[in-house]
Amino acid sequence: MWFQQLLNDHALDHWWKENFRVTRATFEYICQLVGPALCRQDTHMRDAIPVKKRVGASLWRLATGECYRSCGLMIGLSKSAVVKCCHEFVQQLCVLKGNYIKFPSTRGEVQAKINGFSEGSKIPNIAGTVDGTHVPIEAPKTNHVDYFNRDRYEIENDDDDDDNDDNDDDNGIPSQGAQGIRRALVDYLTNL
Repeated sequence: MWFQQLLNDHALDHWWKENFRVTRATFEYICQLVGPALCRQDTHMRDAIPVKKRVGASLWRLATGECYRSCGLMIGLSKSAVVKCCHEFVQQLCVLKGNYIKFPSTRGEVQAKINGFSEGSKIPNIAGTVDGTHVPIEAPKTNHVDYFNRDRYEIENDDDDDDNDDNDDDNGIPSQGAQGIRRALVDYLTNL
């Protein structure tokens, strides 16, 4: 399988960042972090899925947004195995998030973050950012062509967005994504 060749061939290191959104070194670091929680024992019935394959399948899914079936075909796992690997991987990241994601805990810390961001970017009243995720907004009726995202795609003025199912995951469950993170951050900051 190509994933095993990718793990074994260091000449392909450049391929990691492009396709998994992390370097090989970061991949190895993530495997060390989540390995103890994701490691399974072989049984008489079957061999356990190695941690690197579990993490690889999960990162491929998160990096590409491909369906579980396609991720499984790319890594050499069944759809159900990829679903389970991804859910366990994300759960473990949630357990570890407090070690890596820090929110300001006082109004003074929030103001310091806002001031620092404003000085560096010249954009006022921003306490922080999350990746380069496109958060869809409704463009105003006038001058809507002046509103575009970082890839310069124009933001459309769509009046019938009530039955938009594009924010559902493979199971039809609304995903939280950047909008959920934004809501949580706003709720957190307003309750300081």
